[in-house]
Amino acid sequence: MHVEIRGCTQWFPLLWNDGGSVGFAGTATHTPTPMPPRPRRPRVRAPQDAPDDRTTMEVHLREGFAGEELRLWCGDHLVATLHPRSRVQTGLAEVVRVAVRSGTMMRVAVAGHAREARLVIAEAPHGIAVDLTPDGPVLAPMTAPPRYA
Repeated sequence: MHVEIRGCTQWFPLLWNDGGSVGFAGTATHTPTPMPPRPRRPRVRAPQDAPDDRTTMEVHLREGFAGEELRLWCGDHLVATLHPRSRVQTGLAEVVRVAVRSGTMMRVAVAGHAREARLVIAEAPHGIAVDLTPDGPVLAPMTAPPRYA
């Protein structure tokens, strides 16, 4: 007896109850479904050598992010374009280091939110916290070291 199973490309012996064996052959080949490509992680420009009047500051992207595009500006310069995802265990998505001058306006815009957050950098010894709420991004200076550090 000859039985044909579509989808197999090799002969496989199969034992029946009476001890006889039959070979199965297929006519089609299996093509695995390709995985969708992973989104490339955008590179963040490293802070350039800061002149004496600029300091390097950390911007902590914390809660509420789910992969939306985020753009971060210092003054008129686009510093980073990211797609952060908040981690439930730590409450942190990413930390971005930027070189800023005191008095510079920092802006954050998130795709899908009409509101843009703005903050004039005066002094933030522990960095700037960015959270995403249903109303849009919120910028605030961090007054204490983060608990996840």
